[in-house]
Amino acid sequence: MNTLLRINLSGGDMAMCRIINLSSSGVSFSVDKNISERLASNRNLEDAKFTLPDGDMLSCNLEVKSYEYRKPPHRCTVIGARFDNLPRPSQKQLDKLIFTLQRLSRRTASS
Repeated sequence: MNTLLRINLSGGDMAMCRIINLSSSGVSFSVDKNISERLASNRNLEDAKFTLPDGDMLSCNLEVKSYEYRKPPHRCTVIGARFDNLPRPSQKQLDKLIFTLQRLSRRTASS
């Protein structure tokens, strides 16, 4: 199952992220660059975009709760964030995705 996350960086640039963990209240992900300075000055990531497996787009704001830049050989920033004022329809979409991922994980584990 493929779920993508893009976040806005300064200057309108978007960064593709790798999702590490997803829950109904937040997400942890990594970015393949050091964005620690940007996060130190602003812990809000506005208009983050999830591309869901069915092609739908879910936009949301994220409040960064933790971040850590990992030096070589990894060279990425790992971020933990909570969803900020996620609209009810988006929350339902997210809950449906999490349910599907959990079901898929159980099927794979029992095979």
